[in-house]
Amino acid sequence: MTLLIESLPQNLEPVCATDFVELNWLERSRPRIKCRSIAGVALALALPRGTVLGDNDLICNTAEHTIMVRAKAEPVLVITASNETELCLIAHQLGNWHRALQFQSRQHILTEPDGVLEEWLRKMQIAHSLEQLPYHPNMREIQHKISISKISQS
Repeated sequence: MTLLIESLPQNLEPVCATDFVELNWLERSRPRIKCRSIAGVALALALPRGTVLGDNDLICNTAEHTIMVRAKAEPVLVITASNETELCLIAHQLGNWHRALQFQSRQHILTEPDGVLEEWLRKMQIAHSLEQLPYHPNMREIQHKISISKISQS
């Protein structure tokens, strides 16, 4: 039997023992997906368009099932800027290429692996490495805050 999830729970206090579903970034950004929890519960997510799940988001909270999202580690390119100017250059280039990114600190940017990008980084002598980490591009959050700000100013 497949558990259909069409909306996120209002009650955020776990009702029973917590089970987890591990999803990578692409899976967390798709509102419609079939998956299986760690305990083996089959899930069909049919969430509202635009829903993006984050690490530790509660997706089911009933007397039978409490299920949370766990961000799965996946291959990411970790770019290390040597200074703020280089950080701006990297962010500008990623923006021009329409790449999602995650600011991890004032020095580190995470993005999806890409051969052309890696070649550019080598050419520019910018430190980078391929690692397995949970990936949470945060540009959507910034865009959401900007749109809310524009609405509240109207």
